[in-house]
Amino acid sequence: MSGAMRSLDAYLADDRSRGVAALEAALLNDNPEPELQFYMARQASHLNATDLANQLLRRSIDTGYWSSECMQRDPWFAAVRATPEFSSILETGKRLEAELAQPSSSHRATAYFPCEWLLFQLLLVSEPQNV
Repeated sequence: MSGAMRSLDAYLADDRSRGVAALEAALLNDNPEPELQFYMARQASHLNATDLANQLLRRSIDTGYWSSECMQRDPWFAAVRATPEFSSILETGKRLEAELAQPSSSHRATAYFPCEWLLFQLLLVSEPQNV
């Protein structure tokens, strides 16, 4: 099981410290791809590990995956939004989105998705499903 999944398992067991430890270990050992770093940042923020959340968000954007709209609207990012580092990361994301909108942009993103699509994907993971 990946570190991100171990963190979600710990969250479901209401074990914050194990969840944060799993994210920290994943960051060091799993070399997660940019999209997974974004999701891990979301989890870290929800676990109130704001320094780790900001670190993961920065890495996610630096490697080409983000959604500034989702960063602003997703409730799991609430804890990290009040930090100065988050404001800087968000501004970077917005700047890159504006650059990507220009036809002459030489910047390459791995993935940039509208928030509605990302929120739908996150809700699939976040909300328990009654089957």
